[in-house]
Amino acid sequence: MLKRLFAAAALILAISAAHSGNEQSADENFRVLPTDEAATLWQMDEAHKQAPHFVRDVIKAHAEGCVAVAYEIHADGSVSNARVLKDSWSKLSPEVIADQERAVTDAALKWQFIPADANKDRIPVYTYKVVSFITGDNRYTVGMKAYRQKLKSQCEMPDFVQRVQQAVAAHSSLKPKP
Repeated sequence: MLKRLFAAAALILAISAAHSGNEQSADENFRVLPTDEAATLWQMDEAHKQAPHFVRDVIKAHAEGCVAVAYEIHADGSVSNARVLKDSWSKLSPEVIADQERAVTDAALKWQFIPADANKDRIPVYTYKVVSFITGDNRYTVGMKAYRQKLKSQCEMPDFVQRVQQAVAAHSSLKPKP
């Protein structure tokens, strides 16, 4: 799991640095920020908030889990390079997990953000969000907020910035903004 996280972060930053044919990335220097700090600069545009759909097999299995999806927010508020860095699931095959992860990244690419008042310069960021999935009888658990938070905690990445910095250091051609 940790190897996957490190490799995915390195891959994403390598793609970003190379601009991967993405015209938007060519002139932007992304700040790597944890979720809470990114939220001080960018807020989800509710009109463009796309929730990932449940893959049918996730519902059938009464599964629950979480996914940490990393992505770039550009100066215009659009999202690119969404990738799952970490996941935690119960009762699912690797194929179903891959399908659900695709649903998460597809949804993330449709997100749109609005700069917060503190972000007049529209600073582009690289961050992540944890998305949780609860199906079956657990949807009705008393204390749902605490239950959802416990589930999400399995995908939190308190060392996100450090891991990205390690990935950048491993690739000498990448230069993150301080």
